[in-house]
Amino acid sequence: MDIKYRRILAGSFIVAFLIIAPILLLYTSGFSYNFKKGSLQKTGALVLETEPTGALIYLNDQLIPEKTPARLNNITPDNYEIRIEKAGYYPWSKKLSVKDQETTFAENIVLFKNIDPTMVTESDIDWWSFSPNQKFALYQTSAGLSLLDTSNKKTRLLEENMPEISSAAWSKSDTYVFVEEESTTKVFTTTQPTQTFTIEKELYTPMADNFKWSESDFSALHFQSGNKVFQMNMLLNSVSQIYELPSDETLLDYKIFNNELFVVKKLNDKTILTKYLLPQGDSPTLPKSIELKDHDYIFLDIANSKLSLMDSDDRTYLLINTSLDKIVFQKKDVQSIDLHEQNDLLLLQTSQEIAYVNLNSDNFQETNLTRYSSDLNATEWHNSSNYIIALQNNNLHYIELDDRNGHFTIEIIDDANIDDFTLDEHSEILYFVKDFKLYSTNLVD
Repeated sequence: MDIKYRRILAGSFIVAFLIIAPILLLYTSGFSYNFKKGSLQKTGALVLETEPTGALIYLNDQLIPEKTPARLNNITPDNYEIRIEKAGYYPWSKKLSVKDQETTFAENIVLFKNIDPTMVTESDIDWWSFSPNQKFALYQTSAGLSLLDTSNKKTRLLEENMPEISSAAWSKSDTYVFVEEESTTKVFTTTQPTQTFTIEKELYTPMADNFKWSESDFSALHFQSGNKVFQMNMLLNSVSQIYELPSDETLLDYKIFNNELFVVKKLNDKTILTKYLLPQGDSPTLPKSIELKDHDYIFLDIANSKLSLMDSDDRTYLLINTSLDKIVFQKKDVQSIDLHEQNDLLLLQTSQEIAYVNLNSDNFQETNLTRYSSDLNATEWHNSSNYIIALQNNNLHYIELDDRNGHFTIEIIDDANIDDFTLDEHSEILYFVKDFKLYSTNLVD
Protein backbone atom coordinates (compact mmCIF):
# COMPACT_ATOMS: atom_id res chain seq x y z
CA MET A 1 0.00 0.00 0.00
CA ASP A 2 1.59 3.33 -1.08
CA ILE A 3 1.98 6.34 1.15
CA LYS A 4 -1.04 8.13 -0.39
CA TYR A 5 -3.54 5.43 0.58
CA ARG A 6 -1.98 5.09 4.01
CA ARG A 7 -2.51 8.79 4.61
CA ILE A 8 -6.13 8.56 3.42
CA LEU A 9 -6.79 5.56 5.70
CA ALA A 10 -5.14 7.24 8.67
CA GLY A 11 -7.12 10.42 8.03
CA SER A 12 -10.35 8.40 7.88
CA PHE A 13 -9.61 6.85 11.26
CA ILE A 14 -8.86 10.26 12.72
CA VAL A 15 -12.10 11.72 11.32
CA ALA A 16 -14.07 8.71 12.58
CA PHE A 17 -12.47 9.07 15.99
CA LEU A 18 -13.26 12.79 16.09
CA ILE A 19 -16.92 11.98 15.25
CA ILE A 20 -17.40 8.88 17.41
CA ALA A 21 -15.43 10.00 20.49
CA PRO A 22 -17.73 12.94 21.31
CA ILE A 23 -20.76 10.71 20.72
CA LEU A 24 -19.38 8.07 23.10
CA LEU A 25 -18.46 10.75 25.59
CA LEU A 26 -21.95 12.23 25.42
CA TYR A 27 -23.51 8.75 25.68
CA THR A 28 -21.49 7.83 28.77
CA SER A 29 -22.42 11.24 30.21
CA GLY A 30 -26.11 10.40 29.81
CA PHE A 31 -26.90 12.11 26.50
CA SER A 32 -28.68 10.70 23.44
CA TYR A 33 -30.02 12.15 20.21
CA ASN A 34 -33.78 12.69 20.32
CA PHE A 35 -34.91 12.21 16.72
CA LYS A 36 -38.38 13.58 17.51
CA LYS A 37 -36.94 16.85 18.73
CA GLY A 38 -33.85 16.80 16.52
CA SER A 39 -31.46 17.59 19.37
CA LEU A 40 -29.18 16.10 21.99
CA GLN A 41 -30.94 15.44 25.28
CA LYS A 42 -30.10 14.11 28.71
CA THR A 43 -31.37 10.54 29.13
CA GLY A 44 -33.17 8.75 31.92
CA ALA A 45 -33.38 5.20 33.27
CA LEU A 46 -36.11 2.61 33.77
CA VAL A 47 -36.12 -0.09 36.47
CA LEU A 48 -38.47 -3.06 36.08
CA GLU A 49 -38.83 -5.74 38.77
CA THR A 50 -41.30 -8.63 38.70
CA GLU A 51 -42.28 -11.64 40.76
CA PRO A 52 -41.54 -14.15 39.31
CA THR A 53 -38.41 -12.98 37.54
CA GLY A 54 -37.25 -13.80 34.01
CA ALA A 55 -40.13 -12.12 32.17
CA LEU A 56 -39.82 -10.69 28.66
CA ILE A 57 -39.83 -6.90 28.26
CA TYR A 58 -41.40 -4.99 25.37
CA LEU A 59 -40.83 -1.25 24.89
CA ASN A 60 -43.31 0.23 22.41
CA ASP A 61 -44.03 -3.33 21.14
CA GLN A 62 -40.30 -3.98 20.57
CA LEU A 63 -38.81 -6.96 22.43
CA ILE A 64 -35.53 -6.01 24.10
CA PRO A 65 -32.73 -8.42 25.11
CA GLU A 66 -33.05 -7.81 28.85
CA LYS A 67 -35.39 -9.78 31.13
CA THR A 68 -36.72 -8.83 34.56
CA PRO A 69 -35.31 -7.66 36.85
CA ALA A 70 -33.72 -5.05 34.60
CA ARG A 71 -32.27 -1.55 34.78
CA LEU A 72 -32.44 0.14 31.40
CA ASN A 73 -30.09 3.12 31.15
CA ASN A 74 -29.68 5.91 28.58
CA ILE A 75 -33.33 5.95 27.57
CA THR A 76 -34.49 8.97 25.63
CA PRO A 77 -37.08 10.91 27.66
CA ASP A 78 -40.54 10.04 26.39
CA ASN A 79 -43.70 8.07 27.19
CA TYR A 80 -43.24 4.34 26.67
CA GLU A 81 -45.76 1.54 26.32
CA ILE A 82 -44.28 -1.21 28.46
CA ARG A 83 -45.47 -4.80 28.32
CA ILE A 84 -44.13 -7.67 30.40
CA GLU A 85 -44.87 -11.27 29.47
CA LYS A 86 -44.07 -14.69 30.87
CA ALA A 87 -45.44 -18.01 29.62
CA GLY A 88 -48.33 -19.25 31.76
CA TYR A 89 -48.98 -15.83 33.37
CA TYR A 90 -51.28 -12.90 32.68
CA PRO A 91 -49.30 -10.15 30.86
CA TRP A 92 -48.71 -6.79 32.54
CA SER A 93 -48.75 -3.47 30.64
CA LYS A 94 -48.63 0.21 31.45
CA LYS A 95 -47.58 3.50 29.87
CA LEU A 96 -44.72 5.05 31.86
CA SER A 97 -42.94 8.35 31.45
CA VAL A 98 -39.13 8.48 31.42
CA LYS A 99 -37.66 11.91 32.23
CA ASP A 100 -34.16 13.25 31.73
CA GLN A 101 -31.73 12.64 34.61
CA GLU A 102 -34.37 10.64 36.49
CA THR A 103 -35.02 6.95 37.09
CA THR A 104 -38.55 5.65 36.61
CA PHE A 105 -39.32 2.66 38.83
CA ALA A 106 -41.89 -0.06 38.17
CA GLU A 107 -41.31 -2.37 41.12
CA ASN A 108 -43.46 -4.88 43.02
CA ILE A 109 -45.02 -6.09 39.77
CA VAL A 110 -46.74 -9.41 40.46
CA LEU A 111 -47.40 -11.70 37.51
CA PHE A 112 -50.38 -13.95 38.22
CA LYS A 113 -50.71 -17.49 36.90
CA ASN A 114 -53.20 -18.00 34.08
CA ILE A 115 -54.43 -21.54 34.64
CA ASP A 116 -57.83 -23.21 34.89
CA PRO A 117 -59.18 -23.58 38.44
CA THR A 118 -59.70 -26.97 40.06
CA MET A 119 -62.77 -28.09 42.02
CA VAL A 120 -62.19 -28.65 45.75
CA THR A 121 -65.68 -29.91 46.67
CA GLU A 122 -67.90 -32.14 44.59
CA SER A 123 -70.97 -31.68 46.80
CA ASP A 124 -72.90 -28.42 46.88
CA ILE A 125 -71.90 -26.04 49.67
CA ASP A 126 -74.81 -24.89 51.83
CA TRP A 127 -72.75 -22.48 53.97
CA TRP A 128 -69.13 -21.35 54.22
CA SER A 129 -66.80 -19.07 56.18
CA PHE A 130 -63.23 -18.04 55.34
CA SER A 131 -60.91 -17.37 58.28
CA PRO A 132 -59.66 -13.76 58.60
CA ASN A 133 -56.01 -14.82 58.34
CA GLN A 134 -56.84 -16.85 55.21
CA LYS A 135 -55.52 -20.06 56.77
CA PHE A 136 -58.76 -22.05 56.64
CA ALA A 137 -62.13 -22.39 54.97
CA LEU A 138 -65.01 -23.86 56.93
CA TYR A 139 -67.91 -25.16 54.88
CA GLN A 140 -71.06 -27.26 55.27
CA THR A 141 -72.34 -29.83 52.78
CA SER A 142 -74.82 -32.68 53.01
CA ALA A 143 -71.96 -34.78 54.43
CA GLY A 144 -71.42 -32.45 57.37
CA LEU A 145 -69.06 -29.67 58.48
CA SER A 146 -65.59 -29.71 56.92
CA LEU A 147 -62.39 -27.71 57.39
CA LEU A 148 -60.02 -26.89 54.52
CA ASP A 149 -56.37 -26.02 55.16
CA THR A 150 -55.71 -23.41 52.45
CA SER A 151 -51.93 -23.91 52.53
CA ASN A 152 -52.05 -27.51 51.31
CA LYS A 153 -55.67 -27.92 50.08
CA LYS A 154 -56.29 -30.78 52.54
CA THR A 155 -59.82 -31.19 53.91
CA ARG A 156 -61.05 -33.03 56.99
CA LEU A 157 -64.56 -33.67 58.25
CA LEU A 158 -65.20 -32.05 61.64
CA GLU A 159 -68.71 -33.33 62.32
CA GLU A 160 -71.37 -35.25 60.44
CA ASN A 161 -75.05 -34.34 60.24
CA MET A 162 -74.62 -30.81 61.57
CA PRO A 163 -77.82 -28.73 61.92
CA GLU A 164 -78.05 -25.60 59.80
CA ILE A 165 -75.40 -23.08 60.88
CA SER A 166 -76.35 -19.42 61.30
CA SER A 167 -72.92 -17.83 61.83
CA ALA A 168 -69.27 -18.46 62.67
CA ALA A 169 -66.29 -16.54 64.03
CA TRP A 170 -62.58 -17.24 64.19
CA SER A 171 -60.10 -16.65 66.99
CA LYS A 172 -57.31 -14.13 66.45
CA SER A 173 -54.79 -16.79 65.39
CA ASP A 174 -57.33 -18.99 63.57
CA THR A 175 -56.70 -21.68 66.23
CA TYR A 176 -60.39 -21.92 67.13
CA VAL A 177 -63.64 -21.35 65.30
CA PHE A 178 -67.12 -21.33 66.79
CA VAL A 179 -70.34 -22.03 64.92
CA GLU A 180 -73.79 -21.16 66.16
CA GLU A 181 -76.81 -23.39 65.95
CA GLU A 182 -80.26 -22.62 67.28
CA SER A 183 -79.64 -23.61 70.91
CA THR A 184 -75.90 -24.31 71.18
CA THR A 185 -72.56 -22.89 70.21
CA LYS A 186 -69.84 -25.34 69.22
CA VAL A 187 -66.15 -24.51 69.21
CA PHE A 188 -63.71 -26.52 67.08
CA THR A 189 -59.93 -26.45 67.13
CA THR A 190 -58.26 -26.14 63.75
CA THR A 191 -55.24 -28.10 64.99
CA GLN A 192 -55.10 -31.86 65.03
CA PRO A 193 -56.43 -33.85 66.76
CA THR A 194 -59.59 -31.77 66.60
CA GLN A 195 -61.22 -30.88 69.91
CA THR A 196 -64.83 -29.77 70.30
CA PHE A 197 -66.36 -27.58 73.03
CA THR A 198 -70.08 -26.98 73.49
CA ILE A 199 -71.80 -24.03 75.16
CA GLU A 200 -75.47 -24.56 75.96
CA LYS A 201 -76.89 -21.08 75.35
CA GLU A 202 -80.13 -21.86 77.20
CA LEU A 203 -78.28 -22.35 80.50
CA TYR A 204 -78.06 -18.55 80.76
CA THR A 205 -80.90 -16.10 81.38
CA PRO A 206 -81.27 -14.25 79.10
CA MET A 207 -79.98 -16.76 76.56
CA ALA A 208 -76.26 -16.42 75.84
CA ASP A 209 -75.45 -14.68 72.58
CA ASN A 210 -73.05 -12.19 70.95
CA PHE A 211 -70.07 -14.55 71.02
CA LYS A 212 -66.69 -13.08 70.08
CA TRP A 213 -63.03 -13.89 70.51
CA SER A 214 -60.54 -11.97 72.59
CA GLU A 215 -58.25 -9.59 70.72
CA SER A 216 -55.22 -10.58 72.81
CA ASP A 217 -55.86 -14.10 74.17
CA PHE A 218 -56.37 -16.64 71.39
CA SER A 219 -58.00 -19.14 73.78
CA ALA A 220 -60.57 -16.76 75.36
CA LEU A 221 -64.12 -16.67 74.02
CA HIS A 222 -66.48 -13.97 75.33
CA PHE A 223 -70.25 -13.91 75.24
CA GLN A 224 -73.12 -11.81 76.53
CA SER A 225 -76.16 -12.61 78.65
CA GLY A 226 -78.27 -9.51 79.15
CA ASN A 227 -76.04 -6.93 80.88
CA LYS A 228 -73.42 -9.54 81.81
CA VAL A 229 -70.23 -10.40 79.93
CA PHE A 230 -68.69 -13.87 80.36
CA GLN A 231 -65.41 -15.43 79.34
CA MET A 232 -64.79 -19.06 78.43
CA ASN A 233 -61.22 -20.30 78.65
CA MET A 234 -60.72 -22.95 75.97
CA LEU A 235 -57.56 -24.35 77.56
CA LEU A 236 -59.21 -24.80 80.98
CA ASN A 237 -62.73 -25.39 79.62
CA SER A 238 -64.10 -23.00 82.26
CA VAL A 239 -66.60 -20.11 82.21
CA SER A 240 -66.52 -17.01 84.44
CA GLN A 241 -68.36 -13.69 84.59
CA ILE A 242 -66.06 -10.72 84.01
CA TYR A 243 -68.43 -7.71 84.05
CA GLU A 244 -72.02 -6.62 84.68
CA LEU A 245 -73.56 -3.27 83.78
CA PRO A 246 -76.05 -1.52 86.09
CA SER A 247 -79.71 -2.43 85.63
CA ASP A 248 -80.65 1.06 84.36
CA GLU A 249 -78.37 0.56 81.35
CA THR A 250 -78.76 -1.74 78.35
CA LEU A 251 -75.71 -3.47 76.94
CA LEU A 252 -75.87 -3.39 73.13
CA ASP A 253 -72.38 -4.59 72.21
CA TYR A 254 -68.90 -4.96 73.71
CA LYS A 255 -65.20 -5.36 72.88
CA ILE A 256 -62.36 -6.36 75.22
CA PHE A 257 -58.89 -5.04 74.43
CA ASN A 258 -55.77 -4.67 76.62
CA ASN A 259 -57.65 -5.44 79.87
CA GLU A 260 -60.26 -2.80 79.07
CA LEU A 261 -63.93 -3.40 78.37
CA PHE A 262 -65.51 -1.14 75.75
CA VAL A 263 -69.29 -1.21 75.57
CA VAL A 264 -71.96 0.35 73.40
CA LYS A 265 -74.90 0.85 75.73
CA LYS A 266 -78.26 2.58 75.92
CA LEU A 267 -78.71 5.07 78.77
CA ASN A 268 -81.66 7.49 78.99
CA ASP A 269 -82.42 7.17 75.25
CA LYS A 270 -78.79 7.95 74.39
CA THR A 271 -76.27 5.61 72.79
CA ILE A 272 -73.01 5.77 74.71
CA LEU A 273 -69.59 4.26 74.08
CA THR A 274 -67.92 3.63 77.46
CA LYS A 275 -64.59 2.19 78.61
CA TYR A 276 -64.18 0.19 81.86
CA LEU A 277 -61.04 -1.25 83.42
CA LEU A 278 -60.90 -5.01 83.98
CA PRO A 279 -61.25 -6.85 86.23
CA GLN A 280 -64.33 -5.33 87.81
CA GLY A 281 -63.75 -4.61 91.50
CA ASP A 282 -65.71 -3.30 94.47
CA SER A 283 -64.41 0.21 93.77
CA PRO A 284 -64.32 0.47 89.99
CA THR A 285 -62.44 3.30 88.32
CA LEU A 286 -64.44 6.17 86.83
CA PRO A 287 -65.39 5.12 83.28
CA LYS A 288 -64.64 7.25 80.21
CA SER A 289 -67.52 7.78 77.74
CA ILE A 290 -68.38 9.36 74.40
CA GLU A 291 -71.85 9.75 72.91
CA LEU A 292 -72.63 8.18 69.54
CA LYS A 293 -75.18 9.91 67.34
CA ASP A 294 -76.48 6.71 65.76
CA HIS A 295 -78.07 3.86 67.66
CA ASP A 296 -76.95 0.64 65.98
CA TYR A 297 -73.16 0.57 66.23
CA ILE A 298 -71.44 -2.77 66.66
CA PHE A 299 -67.74 -3.49 67.21
CA LEU A 300 -65.51 -4.90 64.50
CA ASP A 301 -61.89 -6.00 64.89
CA ILE A 302 -59.33 -3.62 66.41
CA ALA A 303 -57.44 -1.73 63.67
CA ASN A 304 -53.95 -0.50 64.62
CA SER A 305 -54.97 -0.18 68.31
CA LYS A 306 -58.07 1.78 67.39
CA LEU A 307 -61.70 0.86 67.99
CA SER A 308 -63.47 -0.10 64.81
CA LEU A 309 -67.28 0.25 64.77
CA MET A 310 -70.02 -0.09 62.18
CA ASP A 311 -73.56 1.23 62.20
CA SER A 312 -75.57 -1.78 61.04
CA ASP A 313 -78.30 0.51 59.69
CA ASP A 314 -76.58 2.88 57.25
CA ARG A 315 -73.15 1.16 57.32
CA THR A 316 -71.33 4.17 58.75
CA TYR A 317 -67.84 3.09 59.74
CA LEU A 318 -65.93 4.72 62.62
CA LEU A 319 -62.37 4.60 63.92
CA ILE A 320 -62.03 5.87 67.50
CA ASN A 321 -58.99 6.20 69.74
CA THR A 322 -59.07 3.81 72.69
CA SER A 323 -58.80 6.85 74.95
CA LEU A 324 -62.28 7.81 73.60
CA ASP A 325 -61.16 11.37 73.03
CA LYS A 326 -61.56 11.48 69.26
CA ILE A 327 -63.27 9.94 66.25
CA VAL A 328 -60.31 9.81 63.86
CA PHE A 329 -62.13 8.53 60.77
CA GLN A 330 -65.71 8.23 59.54
CA LYS A 331 -67.21 6.96 56.27
CA LYS A 332 -70.72 5.95 55.19
CA ASP A 333 -71.93 2.98 53.13
CA VAL A 334 -68.93 0.78 54.01
CA GLN A 335 -69.75 -2.80 53.07
CA SER A 336 -66.50 -4.48 54.10
CA ILE A 337 -63.02 -3.70 55.43
CA ASP A 338 -59.69 -5.51 55.23
CA LEU A 339 -56.56 -4.57 57.16
CA HIS A 340 -53.10 -5.14 55.70
CA GLU A 341 -51.46 -5.55 59.11
CA GLN A 342 -47.85 -5.39 57.93
CA ASN A 343 -48.30 -1.92 56.42
CA ASP A 344 -51.31 -0.74 58.49
CA LEU A 345 -53.38 -0.07 55.39
CA LEU A 346 -57.14 -0.27 55.88
CA LEU A 347 -59.08 -1.25 52.75
CA LEU A 348 -62.63 0.14 52.59
CA GLN A 349 -65.26 -1.11 50.16
CA THR A 350 -68.61 0.53 49.49
CA SER A 351 -71.19 -0.64 46.99
CA GLN A 352 -69.45 1.37 44.25
CA GLU A 353 -66.02 2.41 45.51
CA ILE A 354 -62.70 1.00 46.75
CA ALA A 355 -60.42 3.17 48.88
CA TYR A 356 -57.81 2.75 51.59
CA VAL A 357 -56.53 4.68 54.61
CA ASN A 358 -52.96 4.64 55.93
CA LEU A 359 -53.45 4.17 59.68
CA ASN A 360 -49.94 5.48 60.37
CA SER A 361 -50.67 8.87 58.82
CA ASP A 362 -51.45 11.90 60.92
CA ASN A 363 -54.65 12.95 59.16
CA PHE A 364 -56.08 9.55 58.07
CA GLN A 365 -56.45 10.83 54.52
CA GLU A 366 -58.53 8.50 52.35
CA THR A 367 -57.05 7.41 49.00
CA ASN A 368 -59.58 6.43 46.36
CA LEU A 369 -58.57 3.52 44.14
CA THR A 370 -61.44 3.01 41.76
CA ARG A 371 -65.19 3.42 41.28
CA TYR A 372 -67.70 1.05 39.71
CA SER A 373 -71.17 1.72 38.41
CA SER A 374 -72.73 -0.91 40.69
CA ASP A 375 -72.56 -4.31 42.37
CA LEU A 376 -69.19 -4.22 44.07
CA ASN A 377 -69.40 -7.31 46.28
CA ALA A 378 -66.10 -7.82 48.15
CA THR A 379 -62.42 -6.80 48.25
CA GLU A 380 -59.26 -8.20 49.82
CA TRP A 381 -55.58 -7.25 50.05
CA HIS A 382 -52.93 -9.23 48.23
CA ASN A 383 -49.93 -10.00 50.42
CA SER A 384 -47.72 -7.52 48.55
CA SER A 385 -50.01 -4.54 49.41
CA ASN A 386 -49.50 -3.39 45.81
CA TYR A 387 -52.57 -5.32 44.64
CA ILE A 388 -56.11 -5.93 45.76
CA ILE A 389 -58.64 -8.45 44.51
CA ALA A 390 -62.17 -7.23 43.92
CA LEU A 391 -65.39 -9.14 43.29
CA GLN A 392 -67.67 -7.05 41.08
CA ASN A 393 -70.74 -8.29 39.23
CA ASN A 394 -69.68 -11.79 40.34
CA ASN A 395 -66.38 -11.52 38.43
CA LEU A 396 -62.92 -11.30 39.98
CA HIS A 397 -60.37 -8.57 39.20
CA TYR A 398 -56.78 -7.99 40.23
CA ILE A 399 -56.21 -4.24 40.68
CA GLU A 400 -52.74 -2.72 40.97
CA LEU A 401 -52.43 0.29 43.28
CA ASP A 402 -49.90 2.12 41.07
CA ASP A 403 -52.14 4.78 39.47
CA ARG A 404 -49.72 6.02 36.79
CA ASN A 405 -51.70 5.87 33.54
CA GLY A 406 -54.58 4.43 35.57
CA HIS A 407 -54.74 1.32 37.72
CA PHE A 408 -53.68 -1.79 35.84
CA THR A 409 -56.53 -4.33 36.09
CA ILE A 410 -56.82 -7.99 35.11
CA GLU A 411 -60.18 -9.70 34.88
CA ILE A 412 -59.92 -13.41 35.62
CA ILE A 413 -62.32 -16.33 35.31
CA ASP A 414 -64.75 -14.57 32.95
CA ASP A 415 -68.49 -15.04 33.50
CA ALA A 416 -67.64 -16.90 36.65
CA ASN A 417 -70.80 -16.33 38.70
CA ILE A 418 -68.60 -16.16 41.80
CA ASP A 419 -70.27 -15.63 45.18
CA ASP A 420 -67.25 -15.24 47.47
CA PHE A 421 -63.45 -15.63 47.53
CA THR A 422 -60.33 -15.53 49.65
CA LEU A 423 -56.56 -15.88 49.29
CA ASP A 424 -54.45 -18.24 51.36
CA GLU A 425 -52.24 -16.53 53.96
CA HIS A 426 -49.29 -16.19 51.55
CA SER A 427 -51.42 -15.04 48.58
CA GLU A 428 -50.28 -18.05 46.59
CA ILE A 429 -53.66 -19.77 46.15
CA LEU A 430 -57.00 -18.18 45.31
CA TYR A 431 -60.14 -19.92 46.61
CA PHE A 432 -63.61 -19.01 45.43
CA VAL A 433 -67.20 -20.26 45.63
CA LYS A 434 -68.94 -20.63 42.28
CA ASP A 435 -72.33 -22.25 41.70
CA PHE A 436 -72.23 -23.66 45.26
CA LYS A 437 -68.88 -25.39 44.65
CA LEU A 438 -65.48 -24.50 46.12
CA TYR A 439 -62.65 -24.00 43.61
CA SER A 440 -58.97 -23.12 43.84
CA THR A 441 -56.36 -21.79 41.46
CA ASN A 442 -52.64 -21.30 42.02
CA LEU A 443 -51.36 -17.75 41.59
CA VAL A 444 -47.66 -18.74 41.64
CA ASP A 445 -45.65 -21.86 40.78
